Formats: sequence, C-alpha cells, structure tokens
Amino acid sequence: EEVKESKQLASSIFSPNTYEQSFEVTYNKLGLLSILQLEYINAGGAHPNTTRIPETFDIITGKAVGLTDILKGTDAEINAMISQTFTTLVNEEPKKYFKTAKQIIADGNPYGGFYLSENAIMFFYQTEVIAPYAFGYPEFGLDYANSDKFIRAMK
Repeated sequence: EEVKESKQLASSIFSPNTYEQSFEVTYNKLGLLSILQLEYINAGGAHPNTTRIPETFDIITGKAVGLTDILKGTDAEINAMISQTFTTLVNEEPKKYFKTAKQIIADGNPYGGFYLSENAIMFFYQTEVIAPYAFGYPEFGLDYANSDKFIRAMK
C-alpha cells in the first residue's frame, strides 16, 4: 500500500525499493573457499547502498578462516600492516579520499574485510568509510608471490 501511495504522489520520480543479494566464489583451491557477497539496497536515496560481505572457509574442517590462519604474524602485526598500506594509498592519491581518511584508519576503524582472489589476498573498506561512494571499495591486494608473508602456499 505504501508503494502504491508513493507512486501516486511522485509518479515522475517514483522508484520502487530494491533489495538484491549476489555472491561470487573468488577462490576455491588448496582446501580454501572464499566467497564475496554483495548486498544492494536502493531505498530511494541519493544512491543505492552496497555492502560487501566476505567469507573464507577451510573446506576440510568447515570452519571460518581468519587472517592469522593465512598470514604470518599476530592479529596486531597483521592489522598494523593493513593500516599502514591503506595510509600509503591515501598519501599517494589524497584527492580520492576523505580528508579524515588517515585519521579513520589510524583510529582503528575496521576495514571491511578480506577475501582471497586468484592471485592475492584482498583487503577493502566499505563504500563511504574512507572515500566517496563513487570511488567504490578502496582496496589493495597482497600478492601470493610475497610468500614470506603467508603461512602456506596459496598458488
């Protein structure tokens, strides 16, 4: 009923609300399965809201895999490396990011997560956390060729 009413009130600009969810298997090798879900919500705002939801599993045990299961180092050391790399990206192209991006990263605002791709482990922030929506998902990859950083071979 609300949708019908909205359409009558604003017929020329009416846009029905939309919710979509999709996923992509980004890695399925060596006993690891990485899935990247995308939630898309268009509720009639300035732009739709999109959220990435990453999941990585050990397919032998069925358990979720964390960064310390893949990368060498403690949680603190791994998070420091991720924060330092995002800060470097902001320093290299500051106009792409919010003026507060470095502070957000330094304050430990959690990045959106990680997923495994064919050639790298990918780290990202959700949209509008450190950069405008139009920039998409700020991300970087740690190539599997950096074998000294990984607990196990990824290729």
